[in-house]
Amino acid sequence: MINMEVKTMATDKVIKQKYFTLEEANRALVLVSRIVRDIQLQFEIVTKLRQGIKELAELSQDATYVEVCNAKRELKQLEHDRAMFEAGMDILNEFIDELADVGCQLTDFEEGQVLFLGVHKGKHVEFRWRLGDKRIRGYTAEGSNHLRRLP
Repeated sequence: MINMEVKTMATDKVIKQKYFTLEEANRALVLVSRIVRDIQLQFEIVTKLRQGIKELAELSQDATYVEVCNAKRELKQLEHDRAMFEAGMDILNEFIDELADVGCQLTDFEEGQVLFLGVHKGKHVEFRWRLGDKRIRGYTAEGSNHLRRLP
């Protein structure tokens, strides 16, 4: 396995980038799948919180006098939701860093798609995996967008 230093997108944490063989990447999937499930759950939580914050903020801008009284209650909820959102984003970033520590990166939160940099048949590749798959099923060669399927 080859290592290089890179920064993660979530927190600019410097990590050693790993280059996997196909076998090494497949062995890492047990841990990676757990982390990706956690990321997806946390992503869903912060997405719902963000939507609720947006809705409450819009209500407070269009409030009449009677609604202002109700808005005070909603303002407390808005402050609470914002604090929960910030905490949720911190947790999400920790999960993303944990995945980066393994040596791979999540490329699609909703689909649970993960990219592993690697070497296959003597060439630099990007192994592709999706949550739910038992093994890596494909890769793209360096400089190519064509996904090659693995048997």
